[in-house]
Amino acid sequence: MRLKLFKRVSAVLLTLVLLAGLMPAAAFAAVNVPDTVWTDYAAADFAGGKGTEADPYQIATAEQLAKLSKDVSEGNHYQGTFFELTENIDLSSHRWIPIGIHKWELSGASTYSWFEGFVDGNNKTISGLIVDERTDKNAAGFFGDIRNVSGGTVGAKNLIISDASIYADEDGLMELRAGIFAGYVSANPGQQIVFENITVSGDIEIESTYGSNNVGGMIGYGDGVKAADCKAENISISGASNSGGFIGNSGDSVFENCEASGTVSGTWALGGFVGYTSTTSLSDPTTQSVYKHCAADVEITGSDWNLGGFAGYAEYGKFDNCVAFGNITSTVDGWEPNIGGFIGESDNADVDSSHAAGMVTSASSDYKAGGFVGNYVGGTFAECSFNSEENSGLTAAGIGTISSGVDGGSTNEVLANICEDYYSGHKYSSDWTIDTAATCTTDGSKFQHCERCDTKGNIAVIPATGHTMQKTDKVEAACTTPGKEAYYTCGTCGKHFEDEAGTVEIANLDEYGNIPATGHMAGAEWKSDGAGHWKECVYCGDKMDEAAHTYKWVTDKEATTTQAGSKHEECAVCGYSKTAVEIPAAEISAAEISDSPQTGDDSNIVFWIAVMLAAGTALTGTIFCRRKRKYSR
Repeated sequence: MRLKLFKRVSAVLLTLVLLAGLMPAAAFAAVNVPDTVWTDYAAADFAGGKGTEADPYQIATAEQLAKLSKDVSEGNHYQGTFFELTENIDLSSHRWIPIGIHKWELSGASTYSWFEGFVDGNNKTISGLIVDERTDKNAAGFFGDIRNVSGGTVGAKNLIISDASIYADEDGLMELRAGIFAGYVSANPGQQIVFENITVSGDIEIESTYGSNNVGGMIGYGDGVKAADCKAENISISGASNSGGFIGNSGDSVFENCEASGTVSGTWALGGFVGYTSTTSLSDPTTQSVYKHCAADVEITGSDWNLGGFAGYAEYGKFDNCVAFGNITSTVDGWEPNIGGFIGESDNADVDSSHAAGMVTSASSDYKAGGFVGNYVGGTFAECSFNSEENSGLTAAGIGTISSGVDGGSTNEVLANICEDYYSGHKYSSDWTIDTAATCTTDGSKFQHCERCDTKGNIAVIPATGHTMQKTDKVEAACTTPGKEAYYTCGTCGKHFEDEAGTVEIANLDEYGNIPATGHMAGAEWKSDGAGHWKECVYCGDKMDEAAHTYKWVTDKEATTTQAGSKHEECAVCGYSKTAVEIPAAEISAAEISDSPQTGDDSNIVFWIAVMLAAGTALTGTIFCRRKRKYSR
């Protein structure tokens, strides 16, 4: 695959100076690299199986896995042969020799011995992988060289490699290839090498002298690759060029539903997913690589040009529904940094529905960074976006002009685009957020926010709660205390109403339903005791018209000369009577005797009859005498 030459000789010279400055005085001091190698402990046989697809060779131990590495190094390609891991394997005891030998020396000499079979990892984990090719200079990785030369099924699936350590040195090589899973992968035209459901993690440290590197978290160099549902997680790559979080250098390959995360630092052509992407046949776009629904969340730091959140240098490449989350930082000041949120430099990239959410930071004061593309030479774009909130002042392209297809947006707007395009929908929280609270009579609303972009979704109505009425009973008015009509109070909204249904609201409770005090009303009957008399209020029983008695004497029985009588004091107003007192008989005078008898007095009745008869006779005689004189005249 052809690497694009630098455009300016001055840029090349400056790059070489910087690279020389980056070179350490001594080789890396790799941590805990064993002196022994696994091929010296290789088993004589596999655990079982016949190597067919129906009955693959069984690998249960590190020694049996080392047998595979040793056999390939000695020239057995295992073309058309199948393997299956039956146990998790720990490789930390010895240094791993990659499965397949690949070395392209600076002199032009090359050494190859590739693997051409298929490994089913059976969802097992290989841990403790340590590859150190700083001395032997072979392609570094679990696999050194995988090829599909003769056709058939070649590749691997369902395997996890965790916390690997890869060391390599470019000195003496035409190109250095390194990846945690495979350093070099290549298929003849019309053939493919398939990787499915593979996950790797770990560190790759490169000592670079010329910058002719192909380094990736999963694969260093790859053409004819078909990778699906693979992940390079939490990887760290340092010191190289043409480096990507997933693959370093790619052509005529397809990557679908693949992800990369971690950090990549080095010189030039650094990308969150791919460092350098082109064609396998010069300027033939039919042999370009295709990236479908892939994501890179990788922090990029570079000391040279062509840095992108997804692709460092896209000479060719088709990107459909891909995203770059990581931040990109260039330390270049003096020539074009070509730094962009998605692509560093685009010559013929075809990008659709792809987005860059990271921050782009450039040290250059003379050359502008791009929100989406650092240097736009050519390519087509449709429905793409970059984070203009985090990249204030940046346009879609730093150098060149992208006329359409790329828009800037706020952080949440870009993340919303990613949700819709990449994730095919939002990831709504299970918790609800109240937008408008419901009242007793008015509906409210609530929503669930997207945990990725904070978009409001699943907006739902909160039904009006209705009133929760509590009745206050009517208070009757008293003589001195006012009353109040019954009313209802809602326990939710605190409003007052005349009716339980809440149809008539009381605007001012203080003024509503007041019943004036009745005042006292005296009864007809007098009440009394020894101290006085009064009337009682017919409503409350309080005393009214209270006054002292007005007494008069009342004779209950007349006294005679021989018999005592009685009398009492009686109130002239209320009739209250004191206790009767005696009238002694001796108190009867002659004058009192001439008086008419008192009612109920029957003493001396004979005497009084005689007096009455005498009086009557005298009256009759007088009348007779007057008539006689009259007629005598």
